[in-house]
Amino acid sequence: LENTFRDKTIGKHINYAVLLQLLLNSEWSLKISTEYFQKKHYGPEWVYECRGTTYIIRDAQLWRNSSLNIEINKRVFKGIYLGGGISGNIIKFKRVIHNPYWPLLFTVNDKAIPNEIENRNTAFIRFGLIQTGGWKLVLWKNLIFMLEERYALLFVGREFGHGTFNILESISIRGGLNFGF
Repeated sequence: LENTFRDKTIGKHINYAVLLQLLLNSEWSLKISTEYFQKKHYGPEWVYECRGTTYIIRDAQLWRNSSLNIEINKRVFKGIYLGGGISGNIIKFKRVIHNPYWPLLFTVNDKAIPNEIENRNTAFIRFGLIQTGGWKLVLWKNLIFMLEERYALLFVGREFGHGTFNILESISIRGGLNFGF
């Protein structure tokens, strides 16, 4: 879930993650992970027919966040651990919005053009702070089941953020198998 704090969520979607964890000692570990989040949102659709041709116009938005995270984790009780770190995020945002009253314009020479009020394609790099909490269960020798919660505050700037620090909230729950050497 990525959220703008303004009653508009970017949305929920499967978050793909891969991690490498290095054990520093029996209680501390360093985790390097990558994540990929993408959410597409389609708005209203308009259908027009003119001289044997059908035109379909639709508002759309794409939010894509690829991140590299570095965290330090500490085991607090048996399989339970807490941690924190930083993340670097490459965020790509695209939005196309048409005029809802007249989304398609017909020209004099029978061409149709979209009547867009916004067509934005932005890409930027931002940093964030991460907090994690998780639980591990040894299934067999070096095969471990893990369940983890990740909460991040991304400093995205005035265009997408909210509040004094212009932040965006990112919440994810990870689960999977961990194999150690």
